Amino acid sequence: MSLSGKMRLLRIGVTIFGFLVLMMGFFISCRRSGKASQQPVAIVFGACSGFQEVYQKEIIPAFQDYWLKKAGQKVEFKEFYTGSGLQVQAIIAGFETDVVALSLGGHIKMLEEAGLVSHSWRSQTHRGIVARSVVAFGLREGNPKDIFTWEGLTHEGVHIIHADPKTSGTAQWVMKAIYGAGLKLSEGTSEHKELRQARHFLKEVEKKVMLMDRTIRAASHTFNRGTGDVLISSEHEIKLQQRLGRPIEMIIPVPTIVIEHPVALVDKNVDKHGHRQVVEAFVKFLWTRKAQEAFAVYGFRPVDKRAFEKYALYFSKLQQVFDTEYLAGWEIGR
Repeated sequence: MSLSGKMRLLRIGVTIFGFLVLMMGFFISCRRSGKASQQPVAIVFGACSGFQEVYQKEIIPAFQDYWLKKAGQKVEFKEFYTGSGLQVQAIIAGFETDVVALSLGGHIKMLEEAGLVSHSWRSQTHRGIVARSVVAFGLREGNPKDIFTWEGLTHEGVHIIHADPKTSGTAQWVMKAIYGAGLKLSEGTSEHKELRQARHFLKEVEKKVMLMDRTIRAASHTFNRGTGDVLISSEHEIKLQQRLGRPIEMIIPVPTIVIEHPVALVDKNVDKHGHRQVVEAFVKFLWTRKAQEAFAVYGFRPVDKRAFEKYALYFSKLQQVFDTEYLAGWEIGR
């Protein structure tokens, strides 16, 4: 073969080799970027108002980073924060929420009864509870009305603010706490007298309520504007107000009730939207160490033992608490 022929073959070989290298680079690039090229997915998230800061500032951004690294997919959140009861009413009315973070397990039960939640949410980690809190009093600086106990709420001239139990899950916990305190205060008496005293105590406290807002956040705003002497709310909400620099003191009454915050995906909407994998991953993420520590920073008592131990000094030791099992059989309205 002539020299020119050999040179021509060499040039062809170099061209083919270069083409192969180029294609190999292209395929490697596609493989690397294939995940990242997935279409973003949107999650509709509904939570009670007290959760807004911790989810918006900490948990949702952390999950978005986690899922992008894990699956190469961007996750967008459409967030709605209002009273736990209002969230449930909206979903039953047709609002297509994928995940709910509420204040009351009974509210998720309502979604189950409406055929919207079909999975066994109580079989999840920590029985579906992502964080806890307790009912607490928010007071004016210096506690000028000397309110230290449940009985102090009934003193002359005391005016109370709390959320509306019809729209707020935390407000329902407040009602349970007042009634339970009445039961505790009358322990040792006959069953009939115990019920009578508990109902009477609840009525006496509620006589002092001058305003009920739709959510615990709205109740906090009302109190911060100077209305009322005591705000009956949750520990995490009062801690948030202190974090924001509001002039509010906190007392955890003895006894108090443990508040449990459940989370669940809304199966009917998730299946309709066709993104169960990412929604389930988000729910599971709420029990990770990162998310649990975020709850602690924002005043919630994490259910993860290690996260709680890390922030234990941030929370007051509880002297006497009760839960819903203590109230079992003692209906508030009867």
